[in-house]
Amino acid sequence: MFWIGKLGARDVAAVAVTGSLFWVLYSFEGLISSGTIAIISRAAGANNSKLLKKGFSTSIIMAIILSSVLTIISIYFTEDILRLFGLTESVIGRGIPYMKIFIMGLVFLSVQDSIANTFYGLGNSRIPMIIIMISVVLNIILDPFLIFGWHFFPEMGITGAALASLISLFVSFIISIIIFYRKLDIRGLDFDWSIIIAFLRIGIPAMFYTITRPITGMVMYRIAAIFGTF
Repeated sequence: MFWIGKLGARDVAAVAVTGSLFWVLYSFEGLISSGTIAIISRAAGANNSKLLKKGFSTSIIMAIILSSVLTIISIYFTEDILRLFGLTESVIGRGIPYMKIFIMGLVFLSVQDSIANTFYGLGNSRIPMIIIMISVVLNIILDPFLIFGWHFFPEMGITGAALASLISLFVSFIISIIIFYRKLDIRGLDFDWSIIIAFLRIGIPAMFYTITRPITGMVMYRIAAIFGTF
C-alpha cells in the first residue's frame, strides 16, 4: 500500500477492495488447511506413509480444483462483483485489471498453502516461513519497478502491483514444490474420497472463522464507498 498510496485515492480504493475480496476467496482454503494439518500429523505420528501420501494428495487436488473454480468465477464476474461495493466508475476501471491479474495467484497460493500445511503437520514451520519471506521480499522489490516503471521496466500503475504479487506468488509456488519433493519421499498422487469428508468435517468451522475478518473489511469498504473518493 505504501507505493499504491503515491498513485492517488482511487488507486488505493481499487486495491483495498479487490485485495479484501481476494482474501475472502482465499479463506475458502480453510476447508482444506485445517484438515491437512490434522491428517498429516496423524499420519506422521502413526508412521503411516500411505495415509500421509493420501492426505497430501487429496489436499493438493482439492486446493487446485477449489481455487481454479473461484478464480474462473471471479475473473468472469469481476465488474459485477466490484459494482456491488458501490464504487465509482473510475475506481472500477482501475480495479478490474488489478483483480483479474491478482486473482490468478489464488491457485499458486492455495497449492503453496497445502504444501505449507503438510510441513506444519510434520512439525516443520521453518520451511514455510522461509518461503513466505522470500515471496514478501520479492513482492516489495518488484512493486516500485513495475508500478512506476523504474529503469527499463514499463510504468504500469496498480496493474504493475498486481503483476508483482502474481510473480511473487508464482516464484514461492515453484520453490515450495521443489523443496517439498526434495525433503519428502512422496511421488505421484493418491486421491481418497474418505479424506475429503474428514477435511470438510474439520475445515468448515475453520473456514467460517477465517472468513469473518475479510468479510468485515468488505462491509466497511461498502459503507466507505458511500462517501466516494476525493
